[in-house]
Amino acid sequence: MEYSKRLQKKQGLFRVLEKSSDFRHEEIFSEEKKNLDLNKNIKLELKNYKDSFTLKRFNDNSYIIGISDDDQRDEKLFRKTVKHELYHIFKGDCDKEEFTILEGFWKETRARLYENYSIKL
Repeated sequence: MEYSKRLQKKQGLFRVLEKSSDFRHEEIFSEEKKNLDLNKNIKLELKNYKDSFTLKRFNDNSYIIGISDDDQRDEKLFRKTVKHELYHIFKGDCDKEEFTILEGFWKETRARLYENYSIKL
């Protein structure tokens, strides 16, 4: 952890964590899921993903939220990402297999508003 503290001091603006276990991912996930009153089967995956994502498994009606490496390392960023992805599930954005570019733009904008300001549209 000493390396992390030196890097944080050197760079000043952000903190780099050596391990993603420096805070409670599951606790934050459960809290944000409760805030939206989501009772759906949602699995949180913390793997070496390049980008975070949400997908629906149509065969068993469950959802997977994959969190990117970068989003796993910072608690604030992790919470924002979880809020964003859970809001897609809350609004049913993942329930269609295909959607138009305009629909995609609206879904992302709506999720970003919730992620940053907790505004539900």
